[in-house]
Amino acid sequence: MKNSAEMGEVSALLKVRVINGTRLAVRDLRSSDPYVVLKLGHQVVKTRVIKSNLNPVWDEELTLSIFATTPRKIEVVSPVPILSEAAGLRKYVA
Repeated sequence: MKNSAEMGEVSALLKVRVINGTRLAVRDLRSSDPYVVLKLGHQVVKTRVIKSNLNPVWDEELTLSIFATTPRKIEVVSPVPILSEAAGLRKYVA
């Protein structure tokens, strides 16, 4: 991972509020240990793992730094797609 000197000055912060997941797929024997991972450039942030829960509530704010050299693409990494009914957007939870 590059340090802040290599990436330049922070021009902004991107704050993402991760609220919850609902009806997640079973990924272990009878449940899942879900978490959310966000990637932006070389930065990776993730929520805490919630053990044995298919309807986890994180209510966490994740913060990523935006540099002049930061790619303008954010990745949410997950094998499990979740459909947000309120926003009509596809979200992903691991």
